[in-house]
Parts: sequence; structure tokens; C-alpha cells
Amino acid sequence: VPAHAKPGLYHGRVTMFDAKSKNALQLPITFRVLDYHLLKDPQKHFTSFYPPFSHMFRAYHGATLDKAMTTDLSEMLKHGFDSFPVFYIHSRAGKDGKGEFYIKPNDERLIKKAIKLGFKGRILLNGGADWFYKKYCPNGKRTGGHGSMSEYPATGCGFYRDIAAATKKFIAECKKKGWPALTFFPFDEPRVNNAEYCAKTYAAFKAGGATTFISNDPTSSYAHFYREHNGVDTWCSQAFAVPYNKVVTDKRYTYWAYPNHNSGELKDRVIMQKGGRMTYGYGLWRSGYNGLMPWAWRWFPGRGHLEQFNYFHSPRVSGTGNRLDENGNFIPAVSWECFREGYDDGRYLYTLQQVMAEREANKDPKCQRLIADGRRLLNRLWQQTPPKKKYLRCDFINDDEFKTRRWEIAQLTMQLLRFPGKHGITAPSVMANTTLKPITKGTAWFINQAIKNHSIDYYDMAKDNFSGWHPTRDRELKFYIKNGAMHLDLRVDHKHDGAHPKTNKYPIGWPYISYNFINKHIKLHDYNLFFCKIKFSSDRDDVANDVTKLRFSFRRVNRGGETGPILDLGGNENVWEDVDIPLSSIKFHDIADMIILPYEGYYPDQTHIIFSIKKIGLIKFKQPIITRVNYPAVIVTTTSYLPVELYGYAFAKGIKEGYQCDLKLYDPARRVVAELQQPIIQPFMVNLPLQKLVKGNYRLQITLIDKAGNKRSQLEKTVKVIPSWK
Repeated sequence: VPAHAKPGLYHGRVTMFDAKSKNALQLPITFRVLDYHLLKDPQKHFTSFYPPFSHMFRAYHGATLDKAMTTDLSEMLKHGFDSFPVFYIHSRAGKDGKGEFYIKPNDERLIKKAIKLGFKGRILLNGGADWFYKKYCPNGKRTGGHGSMSEYPATGCGFYRDIAAATKKFIAECKKKGWPALTFFPFDEPRVNNAEYCAKTYAAFKAGGATTFISNDPTSSYAHFYREHNGVDTWCSQAFAVPYNKVVTDKRYTYWAYPNHNSGELKDRVIMQKGGRMTYGYGLWRSGYNGLMPWAWRWFPGRGHLEQFNYFHSPRVSGTGNRLDENGNFIPAVSWECFREGYDDGRYLYTLQQVMAEREANKDPKCQRLIADGRRLLNRLWQQTPPKKKYLRCDFINDDEFKTRRWEIAQLTMQLLRFPGKHGITAPSVMANTTLKPITKGTAWFINQAIKNHSIDYYDMAKDNFSGWHPTRDRELKFYIKNGAMHLDLRVDHKHDGAHPKTNKYPIGWPYISYNFINKHIKLHDYNLFFCKIKFSSDRDDVANDVTKLRFSFRRVNRGGETGPILDLGGNENVWEDVDIPLSSIKFHDIADMIILPYEGYYPDQTHIIFSIKKIGLIKFKQPIITRVNYPAVIVTTTSYLPVELYGYAFAKGIKEGYQCDLKLYDPARRVVAELQQPIIQPFMVNLPLQKLVKGNYRLQITLIDKAGNKRSQLEKTVKVIPSWK
């Protein structure tokens, strides 16, 4: 929006056409320019991985090259970047024969242009150790990416000392150039087999006065190497791996995430776009994390050639991110526009919090009532936005709700701005009551409803005191039955294969328990859902205890492959958690066994952990049942239709048997103000017509009714109606 644009409503048209069309398509558009500017949380930072100059700009020359560089960097700023994208550092022998760091001329040219355009955050530098490695390990070879080598520098050989000296010298040179502060990033995603070498290398950079950054999970089984050697300042995990309360109270580290799953790794439109917006907005706010840095802003697999529009490669190697055309003009990727929308969602939130913080000392009763309204709104958003380690097929917020949430926040912000506030105050990142628990339902509620309605078939896998379950021979695992549950008592041993004590060829064993379906004459896909309750206890420290992985795998006949999820039970010990796996997600139909595997590689060596499992079985729903509804929980008074999507089980059976779905919207006085009844369909997506709504809290009731008129499944949801933005 131009800086001179006056606040108010604007109307226009979007015209879509191509070179051959006679009649263009025109879509009306209305938008509001607010009477205040959005602010950014100073504790949140945004950047991206960025391939080197030789890959990204090799096809451009002369004035077009300069235009392409300027366009690319300028668009980063428009999309919220406040830190430099990743650049690359190299090493070589200096004039004195000692090792030194350097940046290739064209990459340095990019850095200088970024500084000129207004980038002010840290410069993130990846790599740097290669020359030093070749000097001290002349026979060593790269055995793969991520810092894996055939041999590692000997203790006391000078490798780490020389890196520290070169780091100190390079930092001084960059200061003389007037560059912003540097952060060193020696290895990308270093692995467990080279963790100690990488940790010592990180420590060497720090010994030279550097700040360091690592793209690794701080809850991994090998993160302790980096803590012991004091090598890391910022942890950057792919997911929001560390819980909010630990992130915000940690005085030693800062936490970033690289949400590659939202940035092309999975190449799923819903995950990239809707999940990406959640990650950048409410998810980042909810996580407490300090920054985001996905792969990649702009990437294509042409290795420097202008093949960026070639999508005929396999999906795994086709490029992702934004594009520049042959003339250096910007072509935005929809996924990055959704990232930007999430970035703006966060700005709406933070601006409200800043305005509230500035007026907390204002004694005007009207102002204090508005601040109280603001706290209630923030608390509601905190509870209605469940924390996710990865935002994937985000089934907890409706698309239309993003817009109305923004408007609800904006209205309150504008009302508060009418009152004077105190300047010089910086609001915290989160002003909600963070002790409030998310408003979520587990699986048990709709299973209990189905039991109550006698509409469930249950195959009990705990029958006869869990006699159908059998452990492997691994000596690390003790399996026993006690107090109505089966227990997997695991003592992790990374040095010996517990199943083969004589050979010990494989360093980490596969202790698990298994259940055979064929022997029980059970066809897995005759059922809808696998369900059980699990709790765990362990001797791990608080950091390691944040992640508790357990693999559930369904194995085909004759071990012809297997599939199934890896679930994270989190860090709550001795708490029974519901685990449910929709069997429609198991694509193979010739399943012979199910295995539950606490893979030793998930945990540090010598960890003692006990998993307890009960109420385990397969569920088949005989009648349709609602498990989830997708709808906007906040709408405006002028909304004409309420979109409703239903999800559940046995809908196909309900269609055959003539089931109806009844939707009713009740106003605050519990009067029906909108109603619709129709036969159920699959997928179930309908628009409930609305008329003359007023501000207030409404209830949406959804009921499945059988042919005889009996209510078989029912769900109620809240709908908040706020004044229109038009």
C-alpha cells in the first residue's frame, strides 16, 4: 500500500487473461487500509537458505545481472527478511602459508548489495573448514554430505587451533569493511556419526570469537556433544522441537527452525501453503522460537544453467521457491506468498500487544476494559492454536478464519489507539496466559460416543492378557505384563547388537514387540482405526526428555515392506496419552504384522526408558460418526454463508442407509437463526445460509440422523460473530 494512501475501503477489479482470450475474467476486490501501521516483533527474525551466486545468477550478465540481484534481495525485504540469507565461506592458504577464510568475489558482491539495500541483521556464513581438513587429513575423503569424512583430525594436531586463529583474523577484516556481525555455520545438518568432530570444529570457531549457528535438533541423542564442547549459540531444528516454556526461559541458547516441510520438501500444496502460513504466523508466536530459515528462497536443480522452469524432473529434484525470469523480473511462488501472509498475521498480533503494553498504565476505565478484552482475545488465540512441532495439514483453523481473526485484532487495536499511551515500552512476544491448556479433544471422545450408540466393532489386541504380543530376542528389551498393561523396558546400548551378541555387526539393535494378524484371521483393512493408550518414564534429563519417539509399523506378508508413522509422545512422563492411527493411511492391503519399535537410535546411549501400553485394539464403526468439523470459528455480521466441512468414519455406509445431516446455528439467546438439513455426502462440504446476524457468541450444532429419525452422532462448536469490516 502506498504510504500516502488514506485509511478506508477501496474497491477494484482483478483481471485475468492470456494472449489468446477474447473475454477476460474479472473478479471484484474490496480491501481496507487500516489507520495504523503494522509492527514487527523485534525478537523474531526471518531469512532463508540461499544457494551460492554461481548457482543462482550464472545465466545473467551485465545490466540484467545487476537487476536480477537487486530484485531478488529487494523482494526478500518485502517478504519480511531482517537477516541476511545464507552466504558461503571458504578457506585457503594465505600469503604467510597459514590458513585463512575468504568469500568468493561474486558472493561478496551480493553481500555488499544486500547491505546497500538495507539488510541489517547478522550475516550467516556456511562452510569454511575444507582447506584445514585437507592439511591435517591429507588422505581423508568426503563420505557423504553433512560433514561426514573417512577420517578425522587427530587430537592436538593443530586443526582446531588454526581454525580459531583464522576466525579471529576474518572477523577483524570484516569489521574493517564495516560489515554487520557474522554468524558462522560450519556444517549443515551434521550427523550422529561425526558429531564429536563437528562439535569440536564449532568450538574452534567460537574460540576465535565467533557466534555460531547449527541446523540440528537440540533434542537429538547427539546434541550433548555440542553442549559439552560449548560450540553452539543458536539451535535451528526443522521443527519447533523444544516446548515454549523451555525456549523462553533458556538463557544460554536461542532457537530457530527451518520448516523445509512447508518449503518444498514434501511438495504438498496444503502443507506448503496453509501449513506454511500457520508456521510463519500463529505457529511461530505459539512456539516462542526466535526465527525461521527454510530451504530455500529460490532454488532450481540446473546447477547454474537457466533450467529453473523445467519441471519435468522427478518431484524430488524439481525446484521450489520463487523465480526470476530471463530479464531479472520477480515471479512469486504461492508458498512464499503464504509465508508472507503468516508473517503479517504475526505483525497483527504483535502490534496489538505493543499497543496494549503502551496503555497498561492508562487509568481510563474504558481503556482498561479494552486491555482486558485484548487479554481475553490473546488467551483465546493461545488456546485455539494448538502447538505443533510441524504445521502440516493444519486441520484446526479454517481458511476464512485467517481474515476474520485479523479484523478482530485490528478493531481492538484501533479502539485502543484512541487512548494515549506511554512511549519507550517494548511489548513481550506473547502477552497471553501461557499456562492455559489448548482446547483440544483426543480420540477417546468419539470412540466413547460410538460405544454408547452401539455402533462400533472392537477387536481387542489385549485379549488373554496380551498373549498375542511377542518381543524380539534383543537383550536390551524386557517385556512383561503388569497391572493390565504391557511394558517395554528398554536400556539403550549403542555399542552392541542385542539380538546378535556374538557378531555385534550392527551397532544399534531393533528391539520391538509384534502382533501377527494372519494367525488371528484378521484383515487389517476391515477396520477403520488402530487405538491404544501409552505412557512412558525414563531417566533422561529435561532437554533429552522433550522428545519421545516410538515407531508403529505395519509389515507386509513375507516382510515385503512396511509402513506406519513415527509418533512423538512429547515430554510428559507417566501421563496416559491416546494414540490413534487411521488405517486408511496404511496403503498396503497385505499386512501380516504390526510392530511397536522404540528404536535405540532415537535415544542417547545408556538411556533407561519404559513404555506402558493398554486398551490396545482395532476399531470399526458400524454407523457414521463425526470426528472433526472444519469451519470458521469467527465470522462477521455480513457473512452470507457459513462453510462447513465434516470428517469422520463410515460416511459411505450412511449414504447407502439414507442418513441426513442436520445443521443448526443458535444465537446467544439459544434461538435457531439458521438451519439446513440434507442427505450426507462424501466429502461433506456445505454452505449454511445466514441472514442478519448480530454481534455475539453463537453455537453451531451438527447432527447425523438415521432413516428412522434417531440421532446417531452430534457435535457442537462455538461461532463468534464480530462487526463487519465493510
